[in-house]
Amino acid sequence: MRIKMQIEGIAGGYQLRLTESQYGLLVNSLSALTEMIDDEMGLEVVLGGSGGDLRNLLERAERAVAGSRLILNVRREEIHGIYALLVSLPEFFLSEETYYWRVGAFRENSKALAVGIVSAVSEIEFRPQ
Repeated sequence: MRIKMQIEGIAGGYQLRLTESQYGLLVNSLSALTEMIDDEMGLEVVLGGSGGDLRNLLERAERAVAGSRLILNVRREEIHGIYALLVSLPEFFLSEETYYWRVGAFRENSKALAVGIVSAVSEIEFRPQ
């Protein structure tokens, strides 16, 4: 999971180019969270305003024309929901073993992906024009 995040700026947001393992981590994380929090208000508290739509967002991912990555176009608010999911979910589990069993990845993988998102977005936003 130590693959650098591939994110490009697009009109109104970002295009994420996810590996299968990165996409799987997002899907499994959202599944685990929605099993623990089954109401929209609870999800909004954890994920922010666009958090309730995260499932629909992840379903919009499309296979890249070339290569094995999945393409996901997101608005700024939506990328915050993805980040919030990755950093908050590990806190719901008391042990690394339980987290791994449920999500299929280690906590450090979630944190690394979250940091990768912040780093890639920062590079885009503060890149000299």
